[in-house]
Amino acid sequence: INGGPMHISDNAFKNLLLLWKVLSKQRKIQCTALIFLSAAGAIAELFSLGALVPFISTLISPSAITNLQTNQYLPGILKQLDNGHFLLFITAAVVFLILLSLLLRLLLSWSSAKIIFGIGNDISVMIFEVITNQDYSTHTERNSSEVIDLLTTKLDNVIYGTILPAINISSSLALIIIIGG
Repeated sequence: INGGPMHISDNAFKNLLLLWKVLSKQRKIQCTALIFLSAAGAIAELFSLGALVPFISTLISPSAITNLQTNQYLPGILKQLDNGHFLLFITAAVVFLILLSLLLRLLLSWSSAKIIFGIGNDISVMIFEVITNQDYSTHTERNSSEVIDLLTTKLDNVIYGTILPAINISSSLALIIIIGG
């Protein structure tokens, strides 16, 4: 039981809480903004997916445009368009929604990477400060390869094994909550 999956997830959750405590206020704000950006991306994804059904039905049967029940909710100017122009309008709207969703996803990916590696940089600076502020005797007793290992390999494990999955899970969770529920 000690090495089972529950132990790993408990340990990861504790590591995330510990990491949250040492983050600067600016990084906490950035992480919170990232969650809202994930939600905005999920909403844009929802609208782009929702626009595909009327778009495909309009492509299949352009004459059905005038028979749509949703036609009553369209603004007056759109009701006056003929089938060809209405199809062009729907196509432009769907393309716009898909591009907006794509841009938000790209912004989310870029922001996630920037924040994740910024947190990694903050942690490495904290570790380096602690190491350099130790007594000289501590430095003479320690193998320098241990310090290098700590600042490279183990920090990469924290970034790629804890921070990146946590950000990806929160982003995917926002998408699932908004689209699914």
